Amino acid sequence: MEGAIPKIIKFGFKNYVLDVGEKKRTAICKACNSKIRDTSTTTSNFIRHHKEKYEVYIHTKGTFDDTQPQISQFIAQGTVQLYHCNHQQQKAITNSILSDLIINCNMPFGEATDLSQGEKLVTISAVVPCILSLNHHLENHKESVRYLGGLICSLQESLQRLFEGIFVNVRMADEQNDVATLPFSDPLYLIAAVLDPSFGTMWLTHDVLTTENVKEAVSAMIKNLILKEDCKPTPTTTDEDEQMPVAESESQSGLFTAYRKKQKRDSCSSPQIQLNQYLDICDGQSCLQFWAMNRHMLPSLFRVAVRVMSVPASSAPVERVFSHGGVIMRHHRSQLSEKVLSN
Repeated sequence: MEGAIPKIIKFGFKNYVLDVGEKKRTAICKACNSKIRDTSTTTSNFIRHHKEKYEVYIHTKGTFDDTQPQISQFIAQGTVQLYHCNHQQQKAITNSILSDLIINCNMPFGEATDLSQGEKLVTISAVVPCILSLNHHLENHKESVRYLGGLICSLQESLQRLFEGIFVNVRMADEQNDVATLPFSDPLYLIAAVLDPSFGTMWLTHDVLTTENVKEAVSAMIKNLILKEDCKPTPTTTDEDEQMPVAESESQSGLFTAYRKKQKRDSCSSPQIQLNQYLDICDGQSCLQFWAMNRHMLPSLFRVAVRVMSVPASSAPVERVFSHGGVIMRHHRSQLSEKVLSN
C-alpha cells in the first residue's frame, strides 16, 4: 500500500519493493540510482544513505554560505514570481532545510525508533540513556542549524515535558512538590541504566548537562538506590540457601581447597564493594553476557539486575506477539490447540 511507504523512502527513493516473506524492503536512490536494502521494520539504511548524499551536497555546493537568500525573499510581496521550484537558490534553501531536518534533527530519533520498535528486545535500561542522549543532541544543534532552530527548541521542550520525571531525577529540571506523579519518575529507570554494563555511568558523564558537583550527587543517589534495592527480599532465595554453598565448601578438602574458599569469600563481599567493583569493570559489554559471566562474583548486584532488566523498554514486543498470534489463529483454524500453538 502507498500509505505504508515510509516518508524517507517516498522523498528520496523510487521503485520501492516490500518483501513480506523475507521481511526486507528495497528501493533505488533518486540521486545516484544505488539500490538500498533494509529490514521491513527499520529505515536506518535509507536514512544513512540519504545523510551521506546531503553531506556531499553541503561540501560541494556550499549550502550554508552566508550569501544565500533567506526564506523571506521567496514569500515577500512582489518577489514571488521571481522564484520557482527549479530556481537554483531556492533549491539550495530547500536542501538546507532538508539537511537540517533529516541529518541534524531526525537522525537520532530514527535510531531510537528502530531501537525501541524493531525486532530486537530492549530492556528498561535503555530509556534514560536514550532520552538524555536525544536531549543532548538537540542542545548541540540549537545554534548550528540554519532554518529549523524553532523546531529543535520545540522538540526539546516536548521531550523534557513528556519525560519530566527523568530530568527532575538527574537534577536537570526544577524539582516538583510531588515527584512521584511525574511521568517516568520511577527510580527503577536510573537503577537499570547503571546496572546495564553497555551504559554504566557513561550516560551520566556525557549526557547529564549539569555541573560536576551535581553529577556526583546524582551518582551517589543512584548508588544508594541500588543498595536499598538489594536489601529487598526475593522469593527465590533465602539466607539458608545463600549460606549452604559456604558450608559445603568448608567440608571439602584437597590440594586447591584453600583457593576455592578464598574465591567464595570474595563473592560474598558486601554489596557496596560489589558495586564499586562492577563500576570498575563495566565497559560497554553485552548485558546478558556480562551478568552470565559475573553472576557468582557479584551475586548481590546480579539479583537486582535480574529484577530490573526483566522490564521491557516498550510494549512493541508484546504487541508483536499478539499480532503474530492473530495471523496464526485464523477462524478457519478452529481446531488449533494451545499445545500446538505454543510449539
